[in-house]
Order: sequence, then C-alpha cells, then structure tokens
Amino acid sequence: MRQCGFDAFAVRKDKSALDALKGLNGISVLYGRSVLEPRPLFRRRTGAGEEG
Repeated sequence: MRQCGFDAFAVRKDKSALDALKGLNGISVLYGRSVLEPRPLFRRRTGAGEEG
C-alpha cells in the first residue's frame, strides 16, 4: 500500500488491528515498479534491464 501512496488504512470494528498488521508482514515482494524499486518483478527475476 505504501508503494502507491497509502499511509493509513482502516480496520473494521469486528476485526483485529493486530491481525491486519500481521497480514502485512507476509508481503515481501514488490510486483510493480516504484521509487524504491524501479524495475518490475519480471525484470528482477530474469536479470533483464540491469545497468552495468
């Protein structure tokens, strides 16, 4: 969410905020390009588009 501009999110009252945060910990790969990682995932996996 941070990659596309979100800096906050709402959790429904019937759900646990701690569980929501735990769910975000499992996301370790950025699929699209961003300011933090300009190469899309397919370019990182194949090594294509690397500067050298």
